[in-house]
Amino acid sequence: MEIAGADQDLIDWSATRREQIDVALEGITDRYVAKHGRLPGERGRHRLGWWAA
Repeated sequence: MEIAGADQDLIDWSATRREQIDVALEGITDRYVAKHGRLPGERGRHRLGWWAA
């Protein structure tokens, strides 16, 4: 999806940042599971997402 008038460099930067956050979130979630033996709940996933960002 594109926003009219948005610079392509900004769009590319945003997409790259999202990919980096996804990779970081995966690693943080793996460490959480190793420590707690379960996946985080909804609130935990939200907090891990903030950490990843």
